[in-house]
Amino acid sequence: MNWIKENIRFNELACIEAKLQGEVCTFNFVQLKKKASKIVVELEEIGLSLSELEAFANKKIPTVLTINGQEVLHRQLKGEAETEEEMVQKILPGAKREQFYLQKYLGENQKVWLSLIRKSRLDELLKNLQNQSWCIVSIGLGGYNLASLLLLDENVSGLNVLEHRLQVGTDGLIDHYQVHTDLLFDTENKNCLAKLELKEEASMVAYASGLAYFLGNQCEVLLPEVEHQKEEQQYKKVFQKLAWGMLIGTLLVLLGNAVLFMDLFEKNNQAKGAIEHNQQAIAKVEALEAKIKTQDDFLNKMGGNLSRSKTTYYVDNLMGSMPQYIRLNKLSFVPVVEKKNEIKLEKNILLLEGISENSLYLNNWIKEIKNIDWVKEVDIELEETKFQLMVHLNV
Repeated sequence: MNWIKENIRFNELACIEAKLQGEVCTFNFVQLKKKASKIVVELEEIGLSLSELEAFANKKIPTVLTINGQEVLHRQLKGEAETEEEMVQKILPGAKREQFYLQKYLGENQKVWLSLIRKSRLDELLKNLQNQSWCIVSIGLGGYNLASLLLLDENVSGLNVLEHRLQVGTDGLIDHYQVHTDLLFDTENKNCLAKLELKEEASMVAYASGLAYFLGNQCEVLLPEVEHQKEEQQYKKVFQKLAWGMLIGTLLVLLGNAVLFMDLFEKNNQAKGAIEHNQQAIAKVEALEAKIKTQDDFLNKMGGNLSRSKTTYYVDNLMGSMPQYIRLNKLSFVPVVEKKNEIKLEKNILLLEGISENSLYLNNWIKEIKNIDWVKEVDIELEETKFQLMVHLNV
């Protein structure tokens, strides 16, 4: 929780200066936005009534309120550290501490400025603004936050802004602060306005309160209600960042899943294609096996006294003796032959067809075949490198 309070700040602020003059209250309004290292003025209005101010209310934008005027008292305290009750008695003898809101500012050389406003007056003002949906996260009294403007130019040691006169000491803190009614708009203010991109000097206090809040060195009254509002806004910002982070994380996960799905989808299609191709190959193998079985059954029926085991024996013997230089293209058992315009099945015959580039190897193989005891005779047909051997079996 402390980390959130100290580190979570806002990028956009509504800054209001309320000027109390008896029953009359006027408002100066500036809306600021932090873009990178620059603070941009988005809206600027001065001399507004409470009803006119409501037109700029936005409950989504945190608001910094500064209160000035006759009902705010400022005194510099001297001497030993005192209790708040004693401080109030020095400024307003006979007054009670619980009737006032206090703001303490520690300046140059441990000087302390105390600012007071009656609780009834501030509570009434705060209620009116909250009824207009202003989200108040900080309340300051007086022009102490104007010191933040001096950080813009280290060569400037003082400012006269309307009724406020500030002098800054060597350590960068206020050395002297006064409230007058006769201060004039000076040259330093003109230079400062140009740097801030403001149109009116009356906007400088509101702007300075926002700048001080951005820098984290604002001077403010600590009200539990306002602190609660600030924490609520800070938590909202944290939750918004977490929500965006979770949303982005979810989108990244979904994107990763989409990429993975597309990859798996492509692999699935490839696998389906491979399965379909394999199924076609399996179908061809099954068709060949069925054809072989059919031919085998036919051979067994037509082979006379030859059994399947004998057929395999004859074929194995012939293949085993075939030289490696001879390529066999066809082997048929009980081949179909044409004789006198009649097609017949020749029993007890092995028909071999192939190619031999070397006639010597072919002749030697034919001799080996003829010498086999279960070979009756061999009919030979030659055409260049092609040959056909009809081996008659002696069974």
